Amino acid sequence: MSDLSNLYISASYYGVVNLSDATEPFASQSEAKIYLHDGVGENLGISFNPQKRVSIDNGLTVSGSLVVSGSKILTGSLSVSDNITAGGSISAGTGSFDTIHARKLNITIESSSTIYNSGSNIFGDDASDTQTLNGSVYVPNLLYLKGNSKDTDLRINEKLDTGSFNSFSSSVNTEQLSQDGRLDSIEAFTSSLVADFVTDSEYSSSISQVTSSLLNQIDTKLDTGSYLVDSASFDTRIDSKLNISTYTTDSSSFDTRIDSKLNISTFNSFSSSVSSEIDSVENTNTTQQSQINSLISDTGSYAKLDTNNTFNGNQTITGSVNGNVEDITITSQTASIDCSLGNFFTVTLPTGSDTHFTATNIIPGQTVSVKVETQTNTTASIDSNSIKMINGGGYTPTQINTTDILTFVSFDTSFLYGVAGSFFN
Repeated sequence: MSDLSNLYISASYYGVVNLSDATEPFASQSEAKIYLHDGVGENLGISFNPQKRVSIDNGLTVSGSLVVSGSKILTGSLSVSDNITAGGSISAGTGSFDTIHARKLNITIESSSTIYNSGSNIFGDDASDTQTLNGSVYVPNLLYLKGNSKDTDLRINEKLDTGSFNSFSSSVNTEQLSQDGRLDSIEAFTSSLVADFVTDSEYSSSISQVTSSLLNQIDTKLDTGSYLVDSASFDTRIDSKLNISTYTTDSSSFDTRIDSKLNISTFNSFSSSVSSEIDSVENTNTTQQSQINSLISDTGSYAKLDTNNTFNGNQTITGSVNGNVEDITITSQTASIDCSLGNFFTVTLPTGSDTHFTATNIIPGQTVSVKVETQTNTTASIDSNSIKMINGGGYTPTQINTTDILTFVSFDTSFLYGVAGSFFN
């Protein structure tokens, strides 16, 4: 209905903008969105609803300032490549920011959790600042709980009332000295029984030496029959000296004072926590021991450097593997290559003598290299029962005081298969 080509408006109708239904006024348009069209009916992407609100389908570009009065609702995302300046408030359901610079933050937190990958935090900037934490504070490592050591000691002393405690301790020490004096008197009184109190180990080491004859002599000397009759009186004297009844009566009060000073209930709770931690460590040790036992069954050892190890499957080693260099001692003109000692050997052939090479303890899949230092008039032979040389030949040492290299490989426990490299100088 917006095609004006059949209507005479002027000499040209192409530049004319009209409503969707060019034959009806704006208030009579029946569409939910009333689009603007050009003169041939092409939709321009600009529409109005019956309340005369404007919609732009293909974006809006503003090269100058855009002044908007009143509230505006944006449906969808808004991307801004430069700064946003607001004279009023900005409200959002959720905000994500890389960096926030603010002069003042007023925050009401219902629930919050902050996770830092690294870094330290400082609360307040002055010693008079006070931080109030509602709830529990968990410090996993007390070694890093730093503060004023004097103030900390003072507060601990206030909690424990160490002045009273020290006074009490002094009183106990005084009483202990008094009791020690009484015990010395008792020991002197009973010197015929024993010169001094003995330890369990001293008693155990000497008791076997006591014979029935010695016991009979002690009974005779002490007149134990009379002593047993008077034992009740003797016990009464000891009780009187030590004031046992008073101590027993006051023991509950004494225990209560100790519990109060040391906060035994808290200590017991801490001990229970420590016991749980120890149980956890023991369980972990049990699991680790199981894993170690599994490793032992696979490798035959703890894979120590000074122990033979057997590894199953492929092994990947980044870096080099070095072997010990073993010296071969010639005995009875025989140079024996003990393959169980390693992979690298050296030997010096004696002048004017024939040296017989043989191999022992051959291991399958082994490579063995022997550095031979030659001298004048030296000869050598190969034990064909343990070593096979290339082309079925032997080995002839270089005769001019130089170095030869013998290289062997093994495929079973029967033979070393070798080649000789001569005249290294």
